[in-house]
Amino acid sequence: MVKCEVCQENEACYKCPKTKVRYCSLKCYKNIKPEVTSNSDKSDKVVGAIEPPQEPNSVTETEHKKLDKYQYAVEDARIRELLRHNTVKFHLDKVYRILSVNSIGETTDSSMTEDMKRELAVDYLNTLRTGGIHCNEAIEEFCQVFLELLRERN
Repeated sequence: MVKCEVCQENEACYKCPKTKVRYCSLKCYKNIKPEVTSNSDKSDKVVGAIEPPQEPNSVTETEHKKLDKYQYAVEDARIRELLRHNTVKFHLDKVYRILSVNSIGETTDSSMTEDMKRELAVDYLNTLRTGGIHCNEAIEEFCQVFLELLRERN
């Protein structure tokens, strides 16, 4: 187990793309002291690099912790490239809304369980994957890369 280089308490699950410091959470990430870089370091900057995580006003601390565990995927260059496609952003937003809200259309459905939401989200993604009725190559590639990262992680 690699310890967080900021708090020295928890397991480090992430590595800062700029400083290479290992950290465990968004709180620790925000406490990483940026090193002064020379002009030669700037030329090595990754094109399309993700900005440091921002705490959106609409995301609760609990949701942040859930999302934090997938930070390794966001740091993957293939995932970053796929997230540049509007179609991928659009469909992932739809999946997120399916999973995070209790309403369908304008009517609130409080009887929808977490398992039902997950099943609906999976069904939606399956319509976009190879063999689905709305096959989308970018979503298929995103799913394949993400599943590969999950397998590597386990």
